[in-house]
Amino acid sequence: MKFTTAISPLLLAGGAAATIQNLTLSTFWPFVQDHDLSMVSYVSPWCKFCTDIAPKFDEAAASLESEGIPLIRVDCTMEEDICDDVPIFPTLRIFRKGEATVYHGIRTAEAIVNTMRRNTLPLVTDLSSPSDLDTFRKQDRVSVVGYFDDATQSEAKANFTSLAEKVRNKYSFATTSDPKFGKLNNVQAPAIAAFKNFDIDSSVETFNKLFTLEHMEQWLENNTAPFISEYGLDIGLSSLKLRETYTAYLYASTREERERLKQEIAPVASKFKGRILFVTIDPEDKSPVAKSPKDFGFTPGVWPALGVTDPETKEYTFAFPKQGSYEALSSSDAETFLQSVLDGSAEKITKEAKGQQEGLQSFWGEQAKLGKRGGK
Repeated sequence: MKFTTAISPLLLAGGAAATIQNLTLSTFWPFVQDHDLSMVSYVSPWCKFCTDIAPKFDEAAASLESEGIPLIRVDCTMEEDICDDVPIFPTLRIFRKGEATVYHGIRTAEAIVNTMRRNTLPLVTDLSSPSDLDTFRKQDRVSVVGYFDDATQSEAKANFTSLAEKVRNKYSFATTSDPKFGKLNNVQAPAIAAFKNFDIDSSVETFNKLFTLEHMEQWLENNTAPFISEYGLDIGLSSLKLRETYTAYLYASTREERERLKQEIAPVASKFKGRILFVTIDPEDKSPVAKSPKDFGFTPGVWPALGVTDPETKEYTFAFPKQGSYEALSSSDAETFLQSVLDGSAEKITKEAKGQQEGLQSFWGEQAKLGKRGGK
């Protein structure tokens, strides 16, 4: 049976086309075993989500080719023997010398490239000088450093290494046992510091509580996203499921509008940091895990809009009524609304209300018109 894998021939910055791999069933495993690192996308031509991810995967392949990291696509309708253990399409797997792990990360070119580059680093980097720390903390969107005394905190350090093994596709990890490193960031061992490098949120978060795998992973999820994230870039469904805070979804149609929305709501969002996670999202995102604005009762095509989900039920439970106004989202009205959500005084969207969506859309449509007349 003929087996074909391919990286689309996109043009790289230097003008060269990305390599197309033509492998047979007998050469596939030798190929992934001979490479220190590679990624395989298992797809089917009838799968819409495979079509959606294809250009992002191709863009990542073009970016990584010069670094010797191949990305391979498998058409599972042609190569059933290779895909007999693939549960859904698309499935992405990272291979390290033939050993596969499923990629559960965000499926954008930038996220895939960052993940593969992260996998070229040691599992945990040993920091030996202050300059090492300065370089390491800036190399990723989130870089995590463990401060442990090797003689007395070996169990905590071992759990930290287990954490790195579990979530290395999302963060870069390093450790040090030198006390002077902790003094640079006012950290005393045992502790963990997460260095965030985002446009609107560059800060250091620290952890010094229970050093179990579960507690450390939960802390990372709750404290390492920017306080205004982009769905599909900074954060995905798996991260949202782990979070114990309210999530506020900010809908705007284009990347430019979502960037504007971040700037408009940043002063309000900063007041709720740690209590509400803000996520910008494309209202036309049709992926199966995207949060649909219609479940908040929003009028289609009138953006921006703000809806909040409960941390326990993950349901669509609160909707800010002033849809369609950037000005309202940066005002005290939005702050009052969000505080009422936390206080428990905000009106929830009930199942009955969801069933009467036309009435809700009519109400919010009128609010949106008012917002447009008085907004930006």
